[in-house]
Formats: sequence, structure tokens, C-alpha cells
Amino acid sequence: MARDDARARLARVALAVVVAVVAVVARRRDANANARANARVAMVAPDALARRVDRARRSDASTWTRARAALRRRPRVWLAVLGECFDVSAGRRFYAGDGDYASCFAGRDASRAFATGDFSESGCVSDVSGLTNGELAAIRGWRDFMRDKYRAAGVLANGEFYDAETGAATALTLEIRARLERYDAGAAAREQRARMFPDCDSTSDGDFVDVRCREDDSGPRYPRNETTTDAEGRASSRCACYGDLGVSDARRAYPGCDLTSTRCRAPLGAGVG
Repeated sequence: MARDDARARLARVALAVVVAVVAVVARRRDANANARANARVAMVAPDALARRVDRARRSDASTWTRARAALRRRPRVWLAVLGECFDVSAGRRFYAGDGDYASCFAGRDASRAFATGDFSESGCVSDVSGLTNGELAAIRGWRDFMRDKYRAAGVLANGEFYDAETGAATALTLEIRARLERYDAGAAAREQRARMFPDCDSTSDGDFVDVRCREDDSGPRYPRNETTTDAEGRASSRCACYGDLGVSDARRAYPGCDLTSTRCRAPLGAGVG
């Protein structure tokens, strides 16, 4: 009996040791995983980003020796889009030479200018307030271009798009992501609608537009002035080809056009042209 009790105690001790070892290993694994996750969020101080500007001109180096020396002295060229920093040194001639790009984007976050094309000092800013979802999508397109072409340097640690301490997305970035999701959903819906009801063919000769719809496998189609409203409440219109003769507030017949016509002449500005 005593031997059985001893064996039981030893088994309990061994089990406790195994559990303790497993717990230590798990904690170390979690700590390593957190360290790797944190390491992926590189932080770039605003003043460090501002120093990554190269205004050197090729004309400054008149000889090959001087040119090589100038290249060695040149700093890396960085910029930021929506708070994400990129090393664009490979595109130095675009971002650090002459021209609007060099005067606007290098060494800072000038996200707004990617949408507006305003390369003035007041336009080369990170402020994206008041921009439409479509304009935000244009900035995202440039951000994605940078991701594909250049090396990511980290996120700008100024608290605007990413938290200055943790690198986590701020409320502004989360809002932008949500707006872009709505924009993408709307774009997908518009594409599907355009496949169902294709655009009219149209030609303009001044004050009037000739609109026409091609017949397809389903039969004849009829031009209508289609009006839709996007997620931001803005209305837009286009000439769409419908396979039925119905009309409504959302799809109107063009002035002076017969409902059964597959081609008609409409005043310029009546939803086409």
C-alpha cells in the first residue's frame, strides 16, 4: 500500500512538472508571437520622415567622380500616404528631382494632393476631411501602388492615421476603411447594373446628343435617362439601355423620344454627354 501511495505521489509530481513546463513554453511562445507582431509595426517619427528629402540636382555633378560622390551622400527619399511610410529612393527622379512631385510629396504625408492634384503648399497636406469616397479611393490606389513598388518603412507616428505609441489604426483610419468598404460595395453594384443595363452609344453634334441602344440576345433595348444615388447621397445620371418599355422617376424617357424607339435625339445635358 505504501509503495502504491509513493507511486501516486510521484505521478502527481511528474504531472505537475509537465504542466508547469507546458505553461512556460506556452508563455514564451505567446511572448515571441507578440514580439514578432510588434516588430511588424515599425514607427517613423515625423521629423525622421521630414529628413528623408533629397533636393540634389544632377547638374550639380559635372563629372562622373563628383556624380558618384553625390550619389553616396544622398539620403534615402521617403514619403507617406494615409500614414504609411515608403522608401521611394528607387523613384528618386520623380520624388526628389524637379517638378510637382518633388515639391509636394517627399519627406511628408501629402495624401490630400494624391486625390486633388493641388500641389500648392496648402494642398500638400495629410488632411483628408471633406473628400468624397471616390477621392479616398484614388488615394488608396496610390497607397497600393506604393505598397507594390517600394519598400514599406513603417507607419507615421504622429497620431493622425496610426497611434503614436502602439502603431494601431486610429479612429480616422477605421472610418476611412469603412467608407472605402461602402464605396467598393457601391462600385460592385454599379458594375453589376451596368452589365444588366448597358450604357447607350451616343454621339454629340453640339446642342443635341444622338443616343441609341443595340439589340442583344434578349431582344431590342430602349434608351432611358437612369438616375441613381450613391452612399453619400449624391445623384448621378447616365443613358442606360433597358429591355422593357417601363419608365419611372429613376428611369425617364428622353424629351421628344418615343418610348418604343431604340434610337433618338436628345438635348445635350438631358442625362447624357
